[in-house]
Parts: sequence; structure tokens; C-alpha cells
Amino acid sequence: MKKINLIYLLFISIICFTNCTNSTSTNKMSTQDADLSDIVEAPPKKKINQTPIQKESKKSNSDLQITIGTFLSIENGDYYQLHIKDKNEKEASFYFWQAYEGADQLNIGNWKSVKGKKIKVTWQDSKEKDPNSEKKIAIKKILAIDIL
Repeated sequence: MKKINLIYLLFISIICFTNCTNSTSTNKMSTQDADLSDIVEAPPKKKINQTPIQKESKKSNSDLQITIGTFLSIENGDYYQLHIKDKNEKEASFYFWQAYEGADQLNIGNWKSVKGKKIKVTWQDSKEKDPNSEKKIAIKKILAIDIL
């Protein structure tokens, strides 16, 4: 009688074991329990220190201008301004209006270490809406900065 009980217990154990393990079929719709990866979509990966993708603008690449000069300072007024002295010893100012290429090389947090070095500023004349007064103002908007 004990052999029959052992065989019966073994038979029940095999049935439970096969029902408790995940099936390896390719049809995921047949499984009742879904994986979290099936339900939740992974968030997009963040890109650090990269210029965001911009929509096509009305202005062409011919409107881009480049100024090479000696970096002087960054001024914090109504907006952040970059000040450089060009090869003619004339001071020029540009606005930090949006994300730009080279932000990892020169930004408002590390500008003191770059003071006095030669930089190349790629910029564009632009009319931007001032959030405070709601008026359009003409600025030289920074598009890229390279430390030479």
C-alpha cells in the first residue's frame, strides 16, 4: 500500500511541476500572466549635453555667421550674454537663447576656466519673443561654441 501512495504522490508532483513552470510556446497571448515589459513601455533615453533636434526653420545655413575671438566673460542680466573680443579688438556680445553645440566646453558653470582663450562662436541674427514684455527683440543667438 505504501508503494501506491508513493506512486500517487510522484504522479501529483509531476503534474504540479509541469503546470507551475512557464510554457515555452511562442504564443504569448495564451499565457494569463504578462511580463511587466509587455505592459509598460520603457522611457526614452535622455541625451546629455546634446543640442535638441530642431524643426526646420525659415532661415537657411547662409544666415549663420562665425566670429573668432578671445573669450572675456559671461554676464547674467535679463538673459545670459557671452562677451568676446574679436581680432579687431572690438567687443561682441551674443545671447544664450537655446541649447547649443559645445555647451559641455563652455557654459555658465565653467566659464572662468576658459577666460582668455580663443573661441569660435557660430551665431545667427534672430528676432525672439521676450517672455517678460511679449515684444520681439533682435539678438545674436548662439548656435555653437568651439574652444580653439
